[in-house]
Amino acid sequence: MGGEFSRVNNLALTYASEFFSDGLGSQLQCIYGIYALSRFLDVAYIHSPIGKINYQGLAALEKNELDPAFVSRCNEVFHIASDVEFPKTGVVCTAMSTDLDFLCAARDKAKKSDEFHLVRLGHPYPMTDKNPQMMRYVEKVAPFQASQSRVFRMALHVRRGDFFVVDPERISPNAYYIDTALNIIRILKKHKIPFLCELYTELPSKTFTITEEHCGIDHEKIIGTRTITSEMCQLEDFEVLPKLQKFINGDPIEALQSLATADLLIMSRSSFSYVAGVLNHKGIIVSHPLWHTALPHWITNDQGEFFEEEINECCERWAQQW
Repeated sequence: MGGEFSRVNNLALTYASEFFSDGLGSQLQCIYGIYALSRFLDVAYIHSPIGKINYQGLAALEKNELDPAFVSRCNEVFHIASDVEFPKTGVVCTAMSTDLDFLCAARDKAKKSDEFHLVRLGHPYPMTDKNPQMMRYVEKVAPFQASQSRVFRMALHVRRGDFFVVDPERISPNAYYIDTALNIIRILKKHKIPFLCELYTELPSKTFTITEEHCGIDHEKIIGTRTITSEMCQLEDFEVLPKLQKFINGDPIEALQSLATADLLIMSRSSFSYVAGVLNHKGIIVSHPLWHTALPHWITNDQGEFFEEEINECCERWAQQW
């Protein structure tokens, strides 16, 4: 990864937080992507914290109330040490998004200048999606470390919440997660690996309505009034999974830690899952087709014979450590 770029000492990348105020997962994906890009280009990284998190989970949406301490807690846990401090004088360029050609031009400009150059980016997706292997750099700054256990933890992240009203097309049916988990359980049993199934999702405590004025809702994605009910989730479907533990409406930071330290993660189509997969550098990651490119070592779930072969090999390697 990288290596073709020579070090530039007067250029740094950072996150431009003013462009986004949505959920924790999407903003962490931006931050970690920009950090990885700095390592790929061999330039400095300056950490900029998250400014606002308007979507703080279904429970906050139901109460129509944000936790004022949530952002500071997130910034404390997911802080990345800066390589340098930005000088009082310097050249600043801000862009919501750009491509590798632009950043290479910025490197060349910095090389010819005595001034310090800072590029503030909203997101790095044009580059990280084309070069997903660069996200492996994030392993060095991952805030969570898995503890060893003889019990295999399989975590299912079933993203629901605001998707019911703003992005229903991103919701995968319960059957997808259940069928995937049952296939993996069959392989675990074949290798006589003791396991737990952990379900991480959200469930409303009652039927409630929301509008575009609700806190945590992107007003451009909803018109009029929408209703969310507990029946939409149908969590009883998951009772077919053996040794099931449910984690419902949990703290997002704690949920992310659990997903990022699981022995196997079944992802949903969400940035929260994507970040969990990036931070989980020791586990088996089963990715769901998403508009962001999967990392090369992730296993794409196509439910075919090759998928089962890959899972089988990973489970064999896991069992061999004992």
